[in-house]
Amino acid sequence: MERFGRTCARGTGPVLVVGAGAAGLSAARTLADRGLSMTVVDKARGVGGRIATRRLGDGLPYDHGATLFESVTGAYRRKLLAWEEEGLVERTGPGEETFRARGGATALARSLARGLDVRLGAKAIALAHDGASFRLDLEEGEPLRAGAVLLTPPVPQALDLLERGGLAERLPAGLAAGLRRVAYAAGVVLLLRLDRRVDGLPPSGIRLLRDGGLASRIVENERGGGASRLSIYGRETFAAARREAPDEEAASELEEAARAALGFPQAAVLERSLKRWRYARAERPFAGDDPVVELDGARLLFSGEAFGEELEVPAAGNTGLERAFLSGLVAAGRLVGFRG
Repeated sequence: MERFGRTCARGTGPVLVVGAGAAGLSAARTLADRGLSMTVVDKARGVGGRIATRRLGDGLPYDHGATLFESVTGAYRRKLLAWEEEGLVERTGPGEETFRARGGATALARSLARGLDVRLGAKAIALAHDGASFRLDLEEGEPLRAGAVLLTPPVPQALDLLERGGLAERLPAGLAAGLRRVAYAAGVVLLLRLDRRVDGLPPSGIRLLRDGGLASRIVENERGGGASRLSIYGRETFAAARREAPDEEAASELEEAARAALGFPQAAVLERSLKRWRYARAERPFAGDDPVVELDGARLLFSGEAFGEELEVPAAGNTGLERAFLSGLVAAGRLVGFRG
């Protein structure tokens, strides 16, 4: 088995990972643990990507991204068990193989990011290559240079970076076509802070709604005592149909669905916040050649949930985090010829 070296095999500068979501952090964690010089950049104020937590007026965490986690592969199951041992996730019930985050899902991302060079609030605007190294231009601050780059944003955003830097036209035709075929389903999540604890939720704190209505599930963010803090996940069909609707309108519709399901009055709502995800799930994943490009000896790679097909992890169900996490491991292996 080929080992990781301390520098990228050709090209100059460290490895640069764009995106501090599950794919970017799992790749960076793998490479940094093997001694590579590594920098992760992300435009957000915190790590996690779609492992997302928001705080409302009570200062408490409300998850509005990935909340339920199941494993298909042994590698990811081992990670979930490690997180369980750390107290970061818990099973949805005794003997269950579905896990949920404890104390906010972003704790999982912070665990992966621990000790890494992560630069937040760094919005990338273009990726170029000048023959010696890659150059990532940022909205603010000096450009960053790297001998290898891993792009983990949603594919349309990654392609936009390449277009702006003049690299899109240098992609092999088959890879470019495969990337442009990738399509995502939108998502929308409503967060509700209530003045009371509601009935109608099972011990797991998760209510799956199978009535074909606007919402697909309701998740209680804390299973202990106190007033309920709810995350209401709209169906993909609702998110697509209401993409252009005002936030207040979409929020009212999801709140009404939650009140109908759980039976609490409108007066119980103290605060609400709507989160839209333009790229919530890869409904048409990447299918094509390996998502790797060599440019004058330097490597450009793509990774993320959309690149999980070869891992034999289905795109449907609670598998988005697994696909993203494992695709980061695969990308790390491709970067330096390591597979294991």
